[in-house]
Amino acid sequence: MRWFEENLNRNRSNQDYDTVRIIPHGTGKVGLHVAGPNSGKLMEKITDADTSSEAFRFMDIQEINMAWYLVWWDV
Repeated sequence: MRWFEENLNRNRSNQDYDTVRIIPHGTGKVGLHVAGPNSGKLMEKITDADTSSEAFRFMDIQEINMAWYLVWWDV
């Protein structure tokens, strides 16, 4: 994190753009990994969203409802 803060706005040749800012979220955003042979069955029980491989390509991120929460889901 420190490297980005020190180097992102150094040596900027084009001043037409706003400076880059980094905003650490700390524990404001948390990740949870669901894996294993029954992970798909678990997801079917807690969301109506299509979490199949066809709906989520590699590195996709979507906003879905999971249980009672709106979450960002990625594969």
